[in-house]
Amino acid sequence: MAKIEVGFDSFYSLTDYDGKAAISQFRRMPGVNDLKVYRAVEGKPSYTVIVDIDDDKIDDMKGKFQSSMAQYTGYISNVNIRVLKDLGI
Repeated sequence: MAKIEVGFDSFYSLTDYDGKAAISQFRRMPGVNDLKVYRAVEGKPSYTVIVDIDDDKIDDMKGKFQSSMAQYTGYISNVNIRVLKDLGI
């Protein structure tokens, strides 16, 4: 299992209906075991989405995030997508 971390700044709050709907679509994707959204108290990016995902679905999920984020270019900036693997130490 891996984690995909998506960081971004948003010009609007994610707590409104549209923000929640945009994020919730990823919870229903195959291979997603958990999804959490964090708002930064300090520093940037303003928001971080962390997804626990099966290894064989990493590329699919990254592609979905990239295409979804492209739809919101007027609302978000500084998008960064990283894949994290547990070192087991």
